Amino acid sequence: MNVHGMNESFHELPPHSFDALIGGRPSDETIAEENARLRQDVQRMAENQQEVMQLLNCKAPERIVHDLRNVLNELNLYRSLVETQA
Repeated sequence: MNVHGMNESFHELPPHSFDALIGGRPSDETIAEENARLRQDVQRMAENQQEVMQLLNCKAPERIVHDLRNVLNELNLYRSLVETQA
């Protein structure tokens, strides 16, 4: 985490983006760079989502949280069984 409490893997606005926020127009090059960075971020997140879905044997992205809860609940049940048999 950085000093702002944000994860380092997420990009912060480049310094020149502040000018755009207060009324200046960013250059076409700046927009293209930001667009490319955002596309990379989306691609990386999609790859992570696919990997999580494979690990959970999940059929749809909307089911990830549900299936993950099921896995964690099963883990807790197995732990309880082990504790009661010990």
